[in-house]
Amino acid sequence: MRISFFSFFRHTISLICFICLTSSALFAQCPTENDLANGGVFSGNCTVNIGDEIEITGAVFWTSGRLTINGGDGDVIIENNGSITIQDGATLDLDDGDLYIEDGGTLTVESGGAVEVLDNGRDIFVFGDLELEAGSSMEVADFAYIEDTGDVSISGDFVTGDDIEIDGGRVVVKNGGSLESGDNIDVYGDGVLRIDEGGSADANRDLSNNDGNDNEDNDDGAQATIIVNGTLTVADDVVIEDTDPSSILTGSGTITVENDFTDEENGEFSNCDGSGGACEAEEPAYTCGEGTACTPSGCPTAAELEAGGVFCGNCTIDDDISIENDVCWVSGNLVIEDGDLNIVDEATLTVVGGSIAIEDGDVEVQEGTLLVLAGATFEVDEELVVDADGKVDISGTVTTGSNGGTGVEIDEGTVVVRDGGTLTSGQDIDMSDGAVLVVQEGGTVNIINGGDLENDGPATVIVDGTLNVDDDVDFEDSNPSSTITGTGTINVDGDFDDGDGGTFSDCAGGDTCEAVADDSCDESTVCTENSCPINENDLRNGGTFCGDCYLDIGNTVRIDADVCWVSGTLTLDGDGQDGEFDLETGVTFTVVGGTVIVEDGGADVMTGSTLTILDGGTFVIDDELRIDEAGTVIVNGVLEVGNNIDIGETSSGSLIVDGGQINTESIDNDTPENLDDLPDNVVIENGGAINATEVSLPVSWVSFTASLYNDEKDVLLKWLTASEISNDGFYVEKSIDGQNFDEIGFVKGHGNINSVSSYQFVDFEFGSSAYYRLKQVDFDGKYDFSRTVHTIKSRAETPLKHLNIYPNPSSQEIVIDGLPEGLYSVLLVDITGSLLLQLTGVSPQQALILINDVLSNHHSGTFVVKFVSSGYSSSGKILRY
Repeated sequence: MRISFFSFFRHTISLICFICLTSSALFAQCPTENDLANGGVFSGNCTVNIGDEIEITGAVFWTSGRLTINGGDGDVIIENNGSITIQDGATLDLDDGDLYIEDGGTLTVESGGAVEVLDNGRDIFVFGDLELEAGSSMEVADFAYIEDTGDVSISGDFVTGDDIEIDGGRVVVKNGGSLESGDNIDVYGDGVLRIDEGGSADANRDLSNNDGNDNEDNDDGAQATIIVNGTLTVADDVVIEDTDPSSILTGSGTITVENDFTDEENGEFSNCDGSGGACEAEEPAYTCGEGTACTPSGCPTAAELEAGGVFCGNCTIDDDISIENDVCWVSGNLVIEDGDLNIVDEATLTVVGGSIAIEDGDVEVQEGTLLVLAGATFEVDEELVVDADGKVDISGTVTTGSNGGTGVEIDEGTVVVRDGGTLTSGQDIDMSDGAVLVVQEGGTVNIINGGDLENDGPATVIVDGTLNVDDDVDFEDSNPSSTITGTGTINVDGDFDDGDGGTFSDCAGGDTCEAVADDSCDESTVCTENSCPINENDLRNGGTFCGDCYLDIGNTVRIDADVCWVSGTLTLDGDGQDGEFDLETGVTFTVVGGTVIVEDGGADVMTGSTLTILDGGTFVIDDELRIDEAGTVIVNGVLEVGNNIDIGETSSGSLIVDGGQINTESIDNDTPENLDDLPDNVVIENGGAINATEVSLPVSWVSFTASLYNDEKDVLLKWLTASEISNDGFYVEKSIDGQNFDEIGFVKGHGNINSVSSYQFVDFEFGSSAYYRLKQVDFDGKYDFSRTVHTIKSRAETPLKHLNIYPNPSSQEIVIDGLPEGLYSVLLVDITGSLLLQLTGVSPQQALILINDVLSNHHSGTFVVKFVSSGYSSSGKILRY
């Protein structure tokens, strides 16, 4: 038997439709208070009378008509993962009670739906999720309170009769959405109000970052973030008071203020004078990049250069210099004589044009950045040292070691040579302690004067451009490994020794070495996390893939080139169309680890093709497996076939069970219980086994999720089944590596049931990262597994040091990697230290949207972004041109 897997999100609509078809029978009359609390699908013009309150813990769908909840001062509370969905043409009306959306509760108002909290001056309190889709509406008679865990998304119309208080929560008014307060809009306590382009907000009195207590200013630590990219209209005053940490009013939209405008934090609208006029956002004072203006006004002293700023001219400084603030050198020639240059404390020295030369001195980049743009030159007579999270980014020309010394020493730091950039080292390039040298396509690194490329500890060299070495490449074995990889060219005059191997390991030295592609697919194959095939054609054309991936293959997916599946779960869903997985002639498909599932279909291994399932890998086929003439299936891991394996005694195809396990209903339509009846071209060796199974397990899955709770100390597992037959229960299994699972508990099943069942289990010994799956077992002992879910603690034990930001430099949107899931405080500042963006309690994905939005209004320059969470902080430089 096997479980038929259905993704909750993909099949929610079909599940709802099924329930809708049966709802008239289940709820022919209006629901009772108990019916509503437990959830279901309802319609009609109904009034539900409640006592002091009603706690909704199930999923409620109101499809049409008006639902009036008459509380007699009783409240409606959505909690414990309960939800209410108001569909097109339906209305939720609350009489004599407040509406509470608790943390874990959800209220969704679909297009055409409406919510009214109008009678007797009632309020709404949001600690969970509230979503108003386009074309929906919500009216509240009195106050709306968005508390610290509340998240409100508005694409429809949201209107209140009194204040909107955003106390630590988050409100986003999207394109086409509108927010209107009958009185004040107050944002404080780390609250966020974001008005997207095309969105609008109206305050019929004031906008402030005060908690609404007129007697004490900012008594709730009224830090606020207000981002206006759309339209904000304020009938009276805007008052943004000085707070610690700072509040911010920023954006690229328009604010109209009838009376006074006060922004003590001096955000991008601080030039606004009120008086009913429209205020536009200010441009920043300057950015550092191509086009940055600089008028020579005398050469800077060493102290002035260390203090940071924009400089140009033909200047000489005879002193040591330690740059602790961002410096932008625009044009002209700067010579530093008889002194060293240090770049520290996350400062950036950007050479936009002209040149900087360090005569008779060294340069050390330590926790800072040296950025040399295209057309600029940077020269060092002696050593360039890059260590302790330092970075050198070269699009222009950098020359080192012309007066002796090592040339370049990379110790824990990173050097990137971009397209058109050149790094020339007059002596060796030495690397150690996790050093990285990247030569991008179009970039060039020259090691001259008999210099070597060598390592003294772990190091990584990636050559997609050109590396010229005057003498030897001498990379020794290290732990962790050191590698020289890439797709470019290395010219080595002397010997080539790459002790840990790499794509240039065939190089013999004394000649030009081209990268050799590594076509192997085995336990040593490396795959970037979540490298899913983009679509069916991407998989068809072959490659190395991994991650938790889903593809809708329709009728057929044909594999025309070799595929290496490394880890994670790949689901190929025929979507009920009897989809087929066809391995075309001469092609190899290898499952190194993880699981490949062919849902609602079968598989063909055609002439000369090979399906290999290595130890640790699993291949699941819903229907039949057909092995054509000269096709081969090798099983070192697990192969599960829901129907028959068709191989035929006369076929020259092969089925080899080498230490692995096959679970199938039959082989050539005969059960495999008697192995003497198997065809001769089925080989079982090294402890392999073929087991008889039935077509499917009698459990229909809806969802399986894992979430952190109790301050991320524990993990809550929750799953839903649509129906069960002879289900004894679920063994909960846990793995640290996603491959080796241990049983940690058992949850009893419902046996036989033909309705939705909900289960949960808590892992009180989570750790920091874990994989979970369920082993569903029938009363007769037959079993199968759920999908695998993964969760990771956002509060890492080890502080993060540097963000991975790319493309960088860039004029387009950026991507930020290197942050685990979780909630962060985020700061974005420019080269002068001016605050451009401040966020609190946002995910990395949410922060990235806002960062790109702010950067889109800054055409060039250097910026610093910092993410802070409990126990660590992480920062990086963003370079725009």
